[in-house]
Amino acid sequence: MAEPTPEQLAAGQPKGLTPEMCVFLRGESAEELGTSADAFLSLLASQTPAPPAPRSGGPRGGDVSGHTAGSLAAGAEAYRAKHEGRRPEARPLPTSGRNPFQTTSYDMERCPQS
Repeated sequence: MAEPTPEQLAAGQPKGLTPEMCVFLRGESAEELGTSADAFLSLLASQTPAPPAPRSGGPRGGDVSGHTAGSLAAGAEAYRAKHEGRRPEARPLPTSGRNPFQTTSYDMERCPQS
């Protein structure tokens, strides 16, 4: 890459351009180089993308959109509204009909007495 001339450096550095950027300045006089530096800066400012909008949360479901999000009272109110005061049905647990505490182990044999 080419080195900037002293005139390019003198025109670009007071405006905040680095030596690598000063190489792109064009002009014969100091005024032309200064105008070129201003045009370069305006072009550079228009080309930089805006930072993305911060993301927080996401789309909310219909059951929480009308309540204050995140509070315990809002969650309880949403539950009451959804179930209208009745509790969900309790499903019976599957069982095999045997004693769950019954041990199925080996039988101890008695040792013959000598």
